[in-house]
Amino acid sequence: EVSRLYMALETRNAEKIAQQAKNMGVKTDKMDTEFISQFTIFAYDRIGLDFREGKSTVRFLTELREKDKVTYMPGNYYLVMRTVFLLRGLAALMQIDVSVA
Repeated sequence: EVSRLYMALETRNAEKIAQQAKNMGVKTDKMDTEFISQFTIFAYDRIGLDFREGKSTVRFLTELREKDKVTYMPGNYYLVMRTVFLLRGLAALMQIDVSVA
């Protein structure tokens, strides 16, 4: 499933990304496609200024949390997400913007 997610992320198609996240078992209060897509990109892929629309990461996340809320994330995919965050943090220390895919 994670490989299918990264294939969907490569397309940057919100519908495909959200559908694959749903297939993986991600649940939100409103099941909003845009929110699920943005959350999934933030959790698993590159989060440059273009994706954040020039906003700081904190402001982007604050606005994202106002749209909807993740209520369930399967544990095995949560671990993948945490690994992405750790690798992204190490890359940030070296001032490199990387895609973990």
